Amino acid sequence: MFHRNSKDAGAGTVPDAAEAQPPAASIEQPWEVPGGLRRLGLASWFFVGVVAAVGIVVAGLVVTAGIVVPLLFAFYFGAVLFPVVDWLERRRVPRAAGAILIVVLAILGMVAAAWIVIAGILDQVPSISANLDSATKEIQSWLTAHNVSMPSTDQIQSDAKSVASNLSGGVLTAIANGLSSIGQLLFGIFIGLNVLFWVEKDGRKIGRWAAGHVGVPGDVALPILRRSVRTLQRYFYGVTAIAALNGVIVAGGAVLIGTPMALTIGLVTFLAAYIPYFGAIIGGAFAVLIALGSGGTTEALWMLLIVILANMPLQTVAQQFILGDALKLHPLSIIVITTAGGMLAGLIGSVFAAPFTKIAIDAWHGVKAAGVFSYAEDASGTSAGTAAPGADQPRPADNMVGG
Repeated sequence: MFHRNSKDAGAGTVPDAAEAQPPAASIEQPWEVPGGLRRLGLASWFFVGVVAAVGIVVAGLVVTAGIVVPLLFAFYFGAVLFPVVDWLERRRVPRAAGAILIVVLAILGMVAAAWIVIAGILDQVPSISANLDSATKEIQSWLTAHNVSMPSTDQIQSDAKSVASNLSGGVLTAIANGLSSIGQLLFGIFIGLNVLFWVEKDGRKIGRWAAGHVGVPGDVALPILRRSVRTLQRYFYGVTAIAALNGVIVAGGAVLIGTPMALTIGLVTFLAAYIPYFGAIIGGAFAVLIALGSGGTTEALWMLLIVILANMPLQTVAQQFILGDALKLHPLSIIVITTAGGMLAGLIGSVFAAPFTKIAIDAWHGVKAAGVFSYAEDASGTSAGTAAPGADQPRPADNMVGG
């Protein structure tokens, strides 16, 4: 247990180093959290952080909706129409001129669509008014035949005056709110068209700048941005297919029940389908009013049924498969993502939830494949996400050629 010093055996004894330490059992070991519990705790905190971040983003979008919504739509249509400006540039059209042409065509398209809807309804106003009067008389005759009491004319006038008196105080407020909404809409359209011009003109410069300021290497970020643009383009193609399907169904229904202007009805339905939710209301109201003016209430009710079928069950089913194929996502995920996006961010969330989810998935895979989040040490002693000394470094994003 003890040994004697070889130089001086009688000088005393020195304890061995191992014997100088207390027994291992006597050292109090600190308590450690089990590995499974530790991972669960970290995952829980990550989940809380993600939920908090999503909540902050949604709240910020609500506050800044007046500028965010035009920006989103401008970048969306900018990505869709970018190949058109490229095509014009290859035919010696200056890029600025091509971008201006796109903006002008967008304005003309909106004006033409509004003119088609308004002119079609105004053309049917006399017939609509006559059919409404006829329908009112039929309802009154039916009520009288079945001994259903109707209020007297004096009572109706008295009630109408009372309602008018109650509503008169809020007329100015309603007018002011309406003018404010119109002003916000025009401002949003102006901002959107302005951003659309710059996206079409300097889209590649904007992309290279963004790739250099997102916190990952430029040679990783720029391909992700390119794939994001292609995702938005495929999403637009899917939406176009759904809009065409709606237009064909409604126009075909108009032909079957004998409603005139079937081609115009189909065109309005097709164009309105690009406007989420409100587009279905606009296109459906146009089709029903045309049917009411041409064939009366019976034809209008049949047209209403066709519009409901086209815009609810048929579109919902077709949307899952068409957008699922366009975005390479499972059809079930499309309906879940779209519904969740609508619950979190309303109309805008339901529009962009599916393409943004696909963009986020592709971005995660791209960043992960590049080893940006890898901290494991390789055999050479350098981290997987860090280049070895002397190795070629990625080029800055500003030096890369946009695709």
